[in-house]
Amino acid sequence: MINLALLVDFQSVWRDENMYEQKLKEFFSSLGEYQIMSLATSAEYRVTVRSMSFIIADRKFYCQTDKHFLKYKQILENPQVAISINNIQIEGICKEFGHPLLESNIFFSESYKRYYKDSFKKYTHLKDEVLLEIQPTLISVWNYEDDKAFQEILDFGETSIPKKFLQLFVMSGIFIDFMNQRLLTYLISKFLKHVDELGSEQ
Repeated sequence: MINLALLVDFQSVWRDENMYEQKLKEFFSSLGEYQIMSLATSAEYRVTVRSMSFIIADRKFYCQTDKHFLKYKQILENPQVAISINNIQIEGICKEFGHPLLESNIFFSESYKRYYKDSFKKYTHLKDEVLLEIQPTLISVWNYEDDKAFQEILDFGETSIPKKFLQLFVMSGIFIDFMNQRLLTYLISKFLKHVDELGSEQ
């Protein structure tokens, strides 16, 4: 077992936490509660895409489809999907949550009825309709500043590790035991990368 003492700037940690959270708030606020977006699915070396009517809630994306459609069959084989609109690209994991009119899905059906009234009347009650939830794993947004293009990335997988890692040091009295040298090396590299990125943004 390896004992490692690290001194972490408490203010820097929480400034970074706040920055990440602020970016998420700004992103989802800009999208609103509903959007028509392109959904890409793939399976067996075939990629397909179509426009879908999305409800956005709790930082997740929801839509409905028919069990007999190609996209549903592709999602069953490969739940990794992508969503796109304008300058935004979103990668995520798709899960099925049963029929849209289930009581547990009322948050979706009520919003869908409000924002997509015609589609709700035509399709939501059909017996083979299913609700799909997409949990983002990576969000990429292209923007311009002083006529120069730049890309903002919110990587849910990458960010979750350093955030927990940094908080752990602060909350544990800055003294951690590691059982694995490889894990130790990995966490240190993540920490240093995180600090470098924070410094370059200031």
